[in-house]
Amino acid sequence: MPALTGAERAKKHIEKLKAEGKYKDFKLKRIAIQKKWREKNQTEILDLPPRQFIKKRDEIRSKTNQRVLKHRKNYEALRKAKVREETKKRVKKHRDIRKILEAHHSSVYPNDASRRKAVSRAIKTLPKSLIRRKEVVKEMYAKYFDVPKAPKAAIPRPDISQQAPGRKDFVTIKVDSGEKFKVQKKYLIFPINDIYDKFCKEIGSVPLKRSKFFALRPKHIISSSKTPHNICLCIHHSNFNYAINAFKKVMQEMPQHGDTDFYETYFCEPITEDCYFGECKNCKGIFIDTILGVASCNKEAKVKWQAWVNTDKRWQNKTQTGTLETLANYIAQLATHFFKHRYINEEQLKSYRASVAAVKNDKTTAVMQIDFAENYKCIYQDEAGNAHWNQSQVSLFTAAIWVHDKMKSYSVVTDDSDHTKRTIVPYIDRLFEELPKHIKTIHIWSDGPSSQFKNKFIATALPVLEKKNKFKICWSFFAASHGKGPTDGTGGALKNQVWTAVKSREVIVCNAMDFSKAVNKKSKVKVMVMNSADVDQRNASLNLNILYEHTKPMLGIFDFHHLRVVNGEVKGFETTKSFVGV
Repeated sequence: MPALTGAERAKKHIEKLKAEGKYKDFKLKRIAIQKKWREKNQTEILDLPPRQFIKKRDEIRSKTNQRVLKHRKNYEALRKAKVREETKKRVKKHRDIRKILEAHHSSVYPNDASRRKAVSRAIKTLPKSLIRRKEVVKEMYAKYFDVPKAPKAAIPRPDISQQAPGRKDFVTIKVDSGEKFKVQKKYLIFPINDIYDKFCKEIGSVPLKRSKFFALRPKHIISSSKTPHNICLCIHHSNFNYAINAFKKVMQEMPQHGDTDFYETYFCEPITEDCYFGECKNCKGIFIDTILGVASCNKEAKVKWQAWVNTDKRWQNKTQTGTLETLANYIAQLATHFFKHRYINEEQLKSYRASVAAVKNDKTTAVMQIDFAENYKCIYQDEAGNAHWNQSQVSLFTAAIWVHDKMKSYSVVTDDSDHTKRTIVPYIDRLFEELPKHIKTIHIWSDGPSSQFKNKFIATALPVLEKKNKFKICWSFFAASHGKGPTDGTGGALKNQVWTAVKSREVIVCNAMDFSKAVNKKSKVKVMVMNSADVDQRNASLNLNILYEHTKPMLGIFDFHHLRVVNGEVKGFETTKSFVGV
């Protein structure tokens, strides 16, 4: 019999003590001895000279760390072994289940021989040429097995997802070739379930489940739940949603606003312009009467809701309190304007998509969407304190132009911070020079701030621009706070490229010219530099300053969403749909 190890002898001794009932006394005696040893050892260490004390302390710490590290390594090895064992069991179980399912799988063919004969007959009907055979098989695969491409085309639409404008709002995507690209982020406006319902309604039968539909979402499009601080909300939609959500706490059977059920409940199907404007004989007043009717049954019930309020020329989100009747009257007051706003928003988005789609079949027509991006601050990577509080800025006027089946992005960069008629018309005039000579009509799309685009001065400049460039100009405006498109990402992408170069200390950007030079050569955006002298020169050549002095007011321009020149005079229209065949 081999000799016992120290650990085995100690274990045997402890078992003997336990059997004799002496283990408890042994344990207490052992604890007392260890305590006495620790006190003695600690006293000896504390009595050492400072240098020896530090050396001894470091030795103890080193031994402790080594002991802990050894324990952790052993524990990690055991943990990994346990995980591997559990994974093997789980994989084996899954494979066993799959084998059982495959064994009982019912095929349309009675046996493998029948299936192989069918495949053989199909192969004989294919062309003999290998290239043609591949083409036919590829077409058959796309028809019967390939994932539908419709969701990938639908989700990036501006009415479903909004482009993030910031220079940090990008994702890096790796393509099949291994090359990496930075793509500007887009955020879904609605939850994926609502988008799926809208998609099903538009195209009819959908062979996709919700999970697969969401999986087809492009990588640069982020779900609505991850949308960051939003600074471009529509006040009309926000206030109406706040009020409806508060009223829904009392009237729980009311459909959630934004769902298709909401409008199907209170309006005709299909909903028409008269329904939105309150002029339909069938559904006129149903929504407001329902709200007021519910409120009349419980007038004094106390409710709270949020609302954006203009206080001292500043918009603030404040909590409103009142009775249910007060809230119902508030909703009735909002509803008339809100439904009209919603109708215009939907119609303008349809017209926008229709005008972009139309240029694919019309080589004489172009579409241009324009907007100002947030100014770029000229920040240095290694910056002095005084410079940090006195930074110059570069203004970016972005544009996306569709000609035939191609879209190209442009940006006019300048040190001029003016965002009014003085700079807008010269910027557009410069962008017109990028158009092919065969263009006869251009549709301009923009949002509608009166300080920038939608005003009598811009309208007055349209005939002058038409005369100089010798093509027809039609200017359309999105509904308030809804003008989103590719231009929102252009500015952010350019600023990100420049800031990346600045951070790596490759360049120093102090002005618009430096900004233009710092833009990555791989960028697909064409950057053009204009200074104040260029702006003034174009204004003078078009004789705009004198023209602006004699500009007459244009009645109803704030309600117009489409401007065009008719018989030498600028006319305004409520929507664009009658001009794009929507």
